[in-house]
Amino acid sequence: MKNAGDAQAKDNLERILECLDKERCTEFQDCITWARLKFEDYFVNRVKQLTFTFPEDATTSNGTPFWSAPKRFPLPLQFSTDDVSHLHFIMAASFLRAEIFGIPVPDWVKSPKKLADAVSNVIVPNFQPKEDVKIETDEKATNIPPPSVDDALVIDELIMKLENCQQQLLPGFRMNPIQFEKDDDTNYHMDLIAGLANMRARNYGIPEVDKLKAKFIAKDHPSNSNLHCFGNWPEPVPPKVIKHQDMSWEVGKAELPPYRRHLDVVVACEDDEDNDIDIPQISIYFR
Repeated sequence: MKNAGDAQAKDNLERILECLDKERCTEFQDCITWARLKFEDYFVNRVKQLTFTFPEDATTSNGTPFWSAPKRFPLPLQFSTDDVSHLHFIMAASFLRAEIFGIPVPDWVKSPKKLADAVSNVIVPNFQPKEDVKIETDEKATNIPPPSVDDALVIDELIMKLENCQQQLLPGFRMNPIQFEKDDDTNYHMDLIAGLANMRARNYGIPEVDKLKAKFIAKDHPSNSNLHCFGNWPEPVPPKVIKHQDMSWEVGKAELPPYRRHLDVVVACEDDEDNDIDIPQISIYFR
């Protein structure tokens, strides 16, 4: 990457340095802080900057209202620990951030009161609008800035910072990329996706959806962004089938993260007349 003098390399290095330096998490409270500041960035500050740059009465170069249909004038959110959706977003984002950095998740995080107390300890900087921000308004714009001498110099500087940052990492430090899985209701993937979508919907006064509806939407929009971390995927072999009397079931292999202490099993079965039998969720604690 040292010889790459382009905007993409610069962007990649900035993201890597951000994760390993100012946004690196070493304990779970750091994950909560990261999640709370992301909420402020995504759903408050960016909206305030957008409406500062383009006020509600803004017009285009030909004099027509900028905020005309289909555009909606957004409103920033006001974070509140009394809002269940706000807290659930923080919890889901914190869980996944902790998984990335291999940080154990404490049991108290599922207590709304204790989570609210931890979030309240986060210091959130006041928003200061920027005068010289350029926001792309053309949805069809795909132009990528050409490489420049400035980009090459910035890349060299970022690499130096990254090398210095590497020396401060503990021996054996590693980050764990997460493979998106929408069908596991215990991994908080869809909780975060639904939370992101619903908070943005609130910005624009759009009806929210529950996690199940978000899962159906996500099913129709497969993401390839997480495939670059994994090379050639082999074709999986069928799981082992166990039979007992006239029943059979499949056994799969899934690596459990170290912080996971239990499994929730959903049992679906029918009686001899093909009627569904309601069975409560079964929790198996193994740690």
